Amino acid sequence: MAKPTRLKITGILIALAISLLSTFIACDFQPTVIFDSAKSGDITLPFLTKAEIRQMLEETDSKHLPSPVMEEEPDYNPMDSSSPWNPGKVKQEALDLALARINVIRRLCGLPPMITQEAGNNSAQYGAALMAITQVPGHGNQPEWPGIDSASIKKGKDATGAGNIYELPPEKIVSAMDGYCLDPGNPQVGHRLLLLEPGQQQIGIGTAPPPPTGGKGANVVQIYSLPALPKDYVRKEFDWDFVSYPSAGYFPLLGSFFGSPSLWSVKLNTAKYEIDTNTVTVVVTRLNDKKTWNFPWFGGWTSASTVFQLDNNTVEPGDVFKVELKGLKDKSGNPVDFAFQTEFFTP
Repeated sequence: MAKPTRLKITGILIALAISLLSTFIACDFQPTVIFDSAKSGDITLPFLTKAEIRQMLEETDSKHLPSPVMEEEPDYNPMDSSSPWNPGKVKQEALDLALARINVIRRLCGLPPMITQEAGNNSAQYGAALMAITQVPGHGNQPEWPGIDSASIKKGKDATGAGNIYELPPEKIVSAMDGYCLDPGNPQVGHRLLLLEPGQQQIGIGTAPPPPTGGKGANVVQIYSLPALPKDYVRKEFDWDFVSYPSAGYFPLLGSFFGSPSLWSVKLNTAKYEIDTNTVTVVVTRLNDKKTWNFPWFGGWTSASTVFQLDNNTVEPGDVFKVELKGLKDKSGNPVDFAFQTEFFTP
């Protein structure tokens, strides 16, 4: 057998060196999320994997809704205002799936799940039905309606005035949860921030189809004026620094959740940070190509939150973004290094 020549050996070594160098270069320019960096929400919760997120989204997909969603439709032809109006009833399976969906979004952001109670759902149902029959979207501004008793009108107006509303039919009850958190067209992302409030423990959910005369359906998620929590309910206490959307770690690049352009938001724990809205700024860096954006602090629903938006078509699967807050101080007035990373992926 012929022995390999020195030239052949040298060629092999050079090829191997080039291969290793190419691998090193490729790795050097393929950023990944730093999973020991800051976490959105509960700082003790582990980051979710892509597989876990995909499973959670699959299990709460709207394809699992019962058909029809309504167990009983609202009375759209009320004749006797001396009797209580029937606002209809949503099937429990649909309510459970909608609640599970918003709790998936909360878990993505590191927040504990919320609950619903029958009385809270019934209250929200009055709001959704009143909004649908009057075809008046708004918070507590629905008019009196022929044949509907005043007590039912008050219940409906109280519900629409105490939370989120959406002109969507019952078959979109799950999609509505995504939509509230995407919150398109709302520069303060108030719907999102209400549902991602760390201390929020329960909601009420209602939905109603369009009336036979035509129009739009309605969805109401009641946030305030809900019944007392069950006596056996145990509130989960947790430590948190901030809540971001998109959250730190992996985040699904899904049109109903996030796309280009979409609004980003960061809410800080004011028990830990002093926020001078005149000096704190946001710096976002896409680590894939080092492109950077700078934003002033823009108060969202409260001064503790900021909202910003990147250029059109700047977010793609595999993109990793680093978000930094400059000029932030703790409660003692000491400067704070604040940063987290988000990697988008296709679920």
